[in-house]
Amino acid sequence: MSNIYLLGGTDAPGGYFDANGVWHPTPGWEAGSRLELVLAVEILQRVAQLKTPGLSKSISGDLIKFVHKEVSTYAKDGGIIVINAGRQQFM
Repeated sequence: MSNIYLLGGTDAPGGYFDANGVWHPTPGWEAGSRLELVLAVEILQRVAQLKTPGLSKSISGDLIKFVHKEVSTYAKDGGIIVINAGRQQFM
């Protein structure tokens, strides 16, 4: 079984459950970087709904690289990642 990573809150710590079900806390992350990650994931969700052939693939490339970079700082050994984005109002 892989680790299950729970990332959420702005500066709140996240953590992960290892294969034995033991919780390991990780440090929180800077609020601005979390906001960027949440927005990137939301955009990817919308892009996946595009019907025009090739359009979603051309748009998603840089977003996927960014999301991977952000989450890989926490989930270095792979596993399941859960991002608690919540419902936020962005002005």
